[in-house]
Amino acid sequence: MRPMRPCIAAAVAIVLCSACTSEYPQVPEGNRISGTIKCHGSALSSMRRPVVRVNASVTFPPVGQPNGVTMVNPPDLVSQLMGPGLPYEIAWLVPYSYKVVAQIVDLDIPNLDYAALPLGGYPDYCTLVHPGEGLVVVNEDKPAASTNFGIYDQAGANDPCTLALCPQSGKSTMRVVIKSSHNPTGNDRLRVALFQVLPTDASQMPDSLRIVSGGALTFPNVVTDNTLIPGSYVLLDVCLDIGGDSGTGRCTSDDFDAEYAPPSAPLMFSADQIVNLTADLDSGTITLEDPQRPADLGCF
Repeated sequence: MRPMRPCIAAAVAIVLCSACTSEYPQVPEGNRISGTIKCHGSALSSMRRPVVRVNASVTFPPVGQPNGVTMVNPPDLVSQLMGPGLPYEIAWLVPYSYKVVAQIVDLDIPNLDYAALPLGGYPDYCTLVHPGEGLVVVNEDKPAASTNFGIYDQAGANDPCTLALCPQSGKSTMRVVIKSSHNPTGNDRLRVALFQVLPTDASQMPDSLRIVSGGALTFPNVVTDNTLIPGSYVLLDVCLDIGGDSGTGRCTSDDFDAEYAPPSAPLMFSADQIVNLTADLDSGTITLEDPQRPADLGCF
């Protein structure tokens, strides 16, 4: 056998060394989201083995598996959540724009309905449920740091932003009073969804989404959204999801539902205006009331 030339031997040695290295690839400087999370509420105190699950997805709720996820469970999790804030980081993300959401789960009760668990999103729950808003931009150059937000009871429904009536600057407020003779149980869920375009399937997310469940679900119930983009909306769907098994899709025959939809004229939302509606789940009707000016309610 002819001896191997020196240059060929060196090249083989380099390839073999590269293949045998035990070093892991370095995490890139960017391609990650980090920040702190604080918990506001009492549900955490009744959990025996709480863990915070943080994920990044293109939409909320995510379609399929999230694009990135991390589980955070330090020994002092509760004191950090209720105090200075719990640090988290989601790494190895593909450069894109993401919704960031966190939920506290109890490992001793893994099958607990998500609507009964504390949840929050960046920068707040109201922005989280608006498609295209509150997105965290991820790139390769630097991490998306200081992505801080809070977690609230009732799957985020107790976020103070859900109770705000005065429209944000340049936005409009929708206020819906919901009536029903039904006596909700602990598993029932009230869902209020507003669309600018008629949904063609269950995967189409509404432009405004509010979910009320647990102890907060009583009648009459008042749901508000003060972050609406001014314009026309073709469908308002108010659904009392009996048993909470319909997800984010439309009501089924087992549920109570009221709609404001064609052939009714589109709902018009003007900037710096409060639009009042009344939904009667017994009759399945939604009535448009007189709008209000924010100044009449003390908004400035």
